[in-house]
Amino acid sequence: MKTRRKKNRHYINSKVNITILLLIILISTVFSIYSLGENNEANQISYSTYTILSGDTLWDISTRYKNPSDDTRDFIEKIVEANQLTSLNVIPGQKLLIPIESTFN
Repeated sequence: MKTRRKKNRHYINSKVNITILLLIILISTVFSIYSLGENNEANQISYSTYTILSGDTLWDISTRYKNPSDDTRDFIEKIVEANQLTSLNVIPGQKLLIPIESTFN
């Protein structure tokens, strides 16, 4: 009797493990397909160097360099990340890398 229960428990555990494994494979496949879909266009980022002038702000610089369809706040974030800035304050003479994104279809 105990042997039969152990076999049944083992059989159920095996089914659960197989189901979990199949779910993991399915989820991984979905994420892989999704990430491939996002990379349909080849994005190439190059950088331009800009020297801060008196009175410049990241907002001003962003509006000068961003693509018209980009949000200014998002572009400021890209500048901050590219330069590893810890503050949004800039000082005259400071050099910044400005990301210039080109999209190729």
